[in-house]
Amino acid sequence: MSDRHDIKVLGEGTYGSVIEVDISGQRYAEKTYKERNCSSAVRELSFLRKISHPNIITLDKVTIKDGTTKALLEICDSDIASYFEIQRSEELMIKIFHSILCSIEFMHSKNLVHGDLTSHNILMKRGVVKLADFGMVREAGKRDLVTTTVPWRAPEALVAELHTLSIDMWSVGVIIMDCATAKEIVPHRVCTEQKALESIFSRLGCPPDWKHRDSLSSKLQQYPVKELDIKDYAQYRKVDLLNELLRGCLQIDETKRLTATQALDLPLFAGMERPKGSWEPDFCKPIFPLPQVSDEVSKLFPNADKDKLQRLFTFTQAVEKHMALSDGVLKASFYIVSALGDDDDQMSDWLEDPYDFKNHKELSSVLKMVDFRLL
Repeated sequence: MSDRHDIKVLGEGTYGSVIEVDISGQRYAEKTYKERNCSSAVRELSFLRKISHPNIITLDKVTIKDGTTKALLEICDSDIASYFEIQRSEELMIKIFHSILCSIEFMHSKNLVHGDLTSHNILMKRGVVKLADFGMVREAGKRDLVTTTVPWRAPEALVAELHTLSIDMWSVGVIIMDCATAKEIVPHRVCTEQKALESIFSRLGCPPDWKHRDSLSSKLQQYPVKELDIKDYAQYRKVDLLNELLRGCLQIDETKRLTATQALDLPLFAGMERPKGSWEPDFCKPIFPLPQVSDEVSKLFPNADKDKLQRLFTFTQAVEKHMALSDGVLKASFYIVSALGDDDDQMSDWLEDPYDFKNHKELSSVLKMVDFRLL
């Protein structure tokens, strides 16, 4: 890239790092993924290529070179945790809660769970909410999921590793508590699941009919049910309406928890317009040019659907590249996502850990599986 200037480091973690860069006068957040975090990169980037929403961060470009994947993302000003340290007006706070829920509602309408909502991956850009960090995105109910950030994790995810849309709504409740009161449901310094459970149930109690109750210690089961009250920590003109939202999100029983749509329908947000987004599940803009099926290959499968044959052939090319290229793991993963789509159940294990396939025999078995399924 020409005329590039690195400005500052924005963040570092298990996924990799993010730096602010200036490229030909345009500022971006450049995210570099660690190669061992391949599945996270595939999920986030394939998701961002499909979605467009005013409250979800945009992806500009992806490059893969020498085994390193980098993405140029929309640059933002701060996360909401830092934003509310500077200002905490009631009107602005309600507008931000509304925008967060709008982005979650749109994701949930596609049956997708964010899976790792925190106060640090909801960003602000000129007063507009931008949801970020989609490395944990999954289709609801397909696979178990353990989010990586314990203080925002829902109780059912802590005890049963459930992967439903409702875990995002618990996280939204924790974020609302953080922003509205500057108090934490679970202290952010807490890093163990047991301590998180103790903090949650000591503050909210354990419902006697909660289906996961038997998974808890007798001590946690004995805490009486209590309701949080924002008035104990801060005063707002619409505090009763804010309490209705907070309590609806922070229901221990996930079956009683508000959905994003139900939350947006509350009186707190009356008259507020929900922005529209777009989702293109069949749009597979490949990271690399897809190889064309040769006449020789077409003759081998005269009765095959041409589109399915192209996808199978592309997958075959991906496997070959995985075995041959130094940056083959990520490159092959992106070929597969481009060809088959990242929602494919049959490919999920490979995307989770492509390093599991250590020899041609294992790769061949995967090819046969895809061959059988597609043709």
